[in-house]
Amino acid sequence: MRSLNPDCRAIVSFDPASISEVDLHAMQLAGVRGVRINLKTKGESRTKEKLVAQLREYSARIQSRNWIIQLYLNLDQMPLIADCIPELDVRVVLDHMASPDPASSAASQSGYEELLDLLRKSAVWVKISGVYRFSELPDLDSFAKTLIKTGPHNVIWASDWPHTGDPVVATENGPISSYREVDDTEFVERYFAWCDHREEQIQRLFVDNPRRLWLDC
Repeated sequence: MRSLNPDCRAIVSFDPASISEVDLHAMQLAGVRGVRINLKTKGESRTKEKLVAQLREYSARIQSRNWIIQLYLNLDQMPLIADCIPELDVRVVLDHMASPDPASSAASQSGYEELLDLLRKSAVWVKISGVYRFSELPDLDSFAKTLIKTGPHNVIWASDWPHTGDPVVATENGPISSYREVDDTEFVERYFAWCDHREEQIQRLFVDNPRRLWLDC
């Protein structure tokens, strides 16, 4: 990061109970602007009390630096934190459209209304990204359009490159997981369609909103 331009930005993972202020300051100087909490990949299930306590602990460590919390969780976990998010006094970004379960429509799932309510109040940011992770979602297109229309100034694009997540396969050198084959051009064109090809919303999704989130801090 130090070898790149001053506008380079990154999100890191750390233990809020043990990381030092010296290390946080060094990360700040390098361009770090947030911490990622990954509940989904590890399949972690938390009670409301434990999840809220975790968010508050991270918020206390980053609040003075104007960093964000980037949260990767399932849509049905949104009710656990919906009341807590506006009280954190830090920006919260939800990865991959809050990861709905592809087995049923997003609109029918627990957490859907809470997500839209937070987005409507500009209390949360949402990444429109990684939809191949739930490509079988019956209402994917309408869900994406609803998010963009509900929070036009709080949605941002993300490429999710280099597209990790293919199934693990056994090799003579041990288990490996290859990268997914993704048509990035088709993906971007789909973004345009979700914006109804409106230039002002495309500008917000790809340029203005990410600039406000990542560079104006």
